[in-house]
Amino acid sequence: MESKKILLFILLSVSVLNLEAQSKEIKLIITPGIELPFGPLSSNGEKMYTLGGGAFLSGEIPFSSKSPFFTNAMLDYSMIGTTADSTISLLGVGAGVGFNFNLSPKLTIKFSMDAGWGFGVYQGKMGSNPLGIARTAVTFNFTPSFGLGINAGYKYLYGIYNGLTAGLTVSFTPGASASKSRMIIAEIQFDPIFPVFYSWYDDNPLGTVVLINGENGTAENVKISFLVKQFMDSPKLCASIPELSKNEEIRVPLLALFAERILSITEGTKASADIIVEYEFVGADYTKKETATIQMYDRNAMTWDDDRKAASFVTAKDPAILRFAKSIAGEVRNSGSSAINTNFRIGLGLFQALSLYGINYVVDPKTPYEDFSKDKFSLDYLQFPSQTLTYKAGDCDDLSILYSALMKSVGIETAFITIPGHIYAAFSLEMDPEEAKRTFLNTDDLVFENNNTWIPVEITMVQEGFLKAWKKGAAEWISGEGKRGFYPVNEAWKIYKPVSSPGEDIVDAVPPDSGVLADSFEKEINSFVKREIEEQVASLEIQISRSNNNQRYINRLGVLYARYGLYDEAVKQFKRISRNYVPAMTNMGNIEYQQQDYMKAMEWYNKALDKDPKNKTALLGSARANYEIENFGTVKRLYQTLEEMDSRLADRYAYLISASGDTGRASSAVFRENAVWEE
Repeated sequence: MESKKILLFILLSVSVLNLEAQSKEIKLIITPGIELPFGPLSSNGEKMYTLGGGAFLSGEIPFSSKSPFFTNAMLDYSMIGTTADSTISLLGVGAGVGFNFNLSPKLTIKFSMDAGWGFGVYQGKMGSNPLGIARTAVTFNFTPSFGLGINAGYKYLYGIYNGLTAGLTVSFTPGASASKSRMIIAEIQFDPIFPVFYSWYDDNPLGTVVLINGENGTAENVKISFLVKQFMDSPKLCASIPELSKNEEIRVPLLALFAERILSITEGTKASADIIVEYEFVGADYTKKETATIQMYDRNAMTWDDDRKAASFVTAKDPAILRFAKSIAGEVRNSGSSAINTNFRIGLGLFQALSLYGINYVVDPKTPYEDFSKDKFSLDYLQFPSQTLTYKAGDCDDLSILYSALMKSVGIETAFITIPGHIYAAFSLEMDPEEAKRTFLNTDDLVFENNNTWIPVEITMVQEGFLKAWKKGAAEWISGEGKRGFYPVNEAWKIYKPVSSPGEDIVDAVPPDSGVLADSFEKEINSFVKREIEEQVASLEIQISRSNNNQRYINRLGVLYARYGLYDEAVKQFKRISRNYVPAMTNMGNIEYQQQDYMKAMEWYNKALDKDPKNKTALLGSARANYEIENFGTVKRLYQTLEEMDSRLADRYAYLISASGDTGRASSAVFRENAVWEE
């Protein structure tokens, strides 16, 4: 009967242990040691037991990964000496609860209490009664799976035995190695991926992961990495955390350094993404990896939650764009008057070239900008510039991107202008606003932003001529006040970098015939000049007549003609003036300088300086002319005089005393077309 009880209790204890361990790690504890009996005493009041020894075996299962409490099943055996020169064998089985307290990742204090049934065998006879055992232990964990320590406890077998126990503790956790991490990846959240912004994700999160330290102590040197094998060359380190306490929870932003091949995605797809957690715990290296699915949009996809995003599509270094733009810019530089701002002429020329090439404005019925810009998170489809050249059509965002890319490819700064339901382009004149106000008749047609002057161009009017598109763009800018946005592409590129053009199935765009382009350009530039000066000429001629040929008004009329490259008309006016009139002499020098006859230019400047040695315009003109024929000593002297008189004007032409000859020559070429006229 007693042996059946022993077997039954063992089976029950093992069953409890097995049920608990089905979903959790089990820690096995073996405790050999000595026992110091207290009693009971014999019938005559003397000690009944002497010293003994034994072993205690238990299996512990935590309540949860975060809980310090555990349940356990135990098997206890001891052999105790008696005063009758014999021994008694005690066997106990049962179950209990306990509590772990971690002083450090390697040092643990444990308290436990077990209850069960105990059996005593003495001289061939067996007895049994309820059993209770209380124990405490201090364990040093050499590895996550192995620890050594010492323990002490109290054992009570009702009516048969009670005493203290002490000994060693050997703990072993099967499977608790670096290959089995307890780190918990509790939550993974991804935003959809837009290939065109692939470099943006290197510094900006594409999602988050929630990490919980389920280890039995502090994890050290925790590193969280992210990898999409198909589109990344190696994992991207997202965070490095020196310590993560037990049960501590953190949310980590996920970053990615995608390879350029991500731009090969032409249809939305899904990909496998790995979250990799590496760390150290109790001297061992651990790795936890979890795979999730991430949504990848196609390379032309974008949302309008930030209008600056369109800058990523401005592929100014695309070979097709470079060839087209540079060919047109070269033709334009040799056409029309060099007195008119170079950027203006190139902007006009590229616009006319797109018209002749056959580019048309077509609203995309599936993704019209007017609708999609209202919902900041609707998915829109944008064309790369080379695609628009190939298709010869696009909506307002596609054409704005194309025009901006062409201008940027020849070194001209551009910007996007947004008004409710619409986007269009602007380009920089690289002209001080005050200078622009002196140059252009109608300043309402200009945009003054960032201490610069911009030409707004309604690019959807590509088949109606540059001047109409400019006028419309200016009107939209004015009407959009309070609701408009202005986004220089250079600034937007700091956040949304331009990508390489996809390149597949792109036809090499052939620019329009140079003769046809020259005719179109000349017609439009002449219309501009006529529009700008017609009213001013009429007004000045009235003033000249009323003032009895006042030299100042005649000089102004000459300057007006000169500003627009009408040098023959300008010279006629200057020759009407007395030869002693200093402004006219200076302006004649400017005309010779513009036509690159630097010796004649110096003659005129010197005549002006003979009459007025402190004339700033003549000083500057003489310095510039001397620079071109490399009289650098004279340049230095003239520049120093100018600097003393007007440091601001001198600073604008600092190339005259540049330490670098190459830098100076480049600046000279830029400034040669910008004369300072004496009005």
